[in-house]
Amino acid sequence: MTPVENIVRYISDIKQYKTQFGSTRPYGAGFLFAGWDRIHGYQLYNTEPSGVYNTWKAHAIGQNYQSAQSSLKQYYEENFSLADGLKLTIRVLKKTLDKNKMSGDNIDILVLEAVDGELTQRFLAARDIENFLKVIEQEEAEEKAKNDKTKSSDMII
Repeated sequence: MTPVENIVRYISDIKQYKTQFGSTRPYGAGFLFAGWDRIHGYQLYNTEPSGVYNTWKAHAIGQNYQSAQSSLKQYYEENFSLADGLKLTIRVLKKTLDKNKMSGDNIDILVLEAVDGELTQRFLAARDIENFLKVIEQEEAEEKAKNDKTKSSDMII
């Protein structure tokens, strides 16, 4: 078992134990755990309030998670680069958040990265998030134009 899974399992065991007694269920939320080790690389786990835990390649929990899961299934690819993964993350957040105007100032993204065998973590800068948003909006506009062109050419028969 990996060190990441050990932590997840320990917390899940505590959650499950608490479900065995009436009115002592203090963990009424799911958790996402991300980690890395030298043997298994990057890992993502979620735990449920009942104590059940699962491992994933990509996963979402919380409000609008169904929409997020749908986007992840549609766009996720196994060998994404860090930039591709960040773009997907921002695309999913943009689609699922109930914000009128998403910007680098109103979301935070933590990047967990193994560099030369050492694990580093950093928050993505607001300007980098803004740059990804511009790329995503441009791609969406191009896709919409392409779809509109296809629809109009289908009508002309």
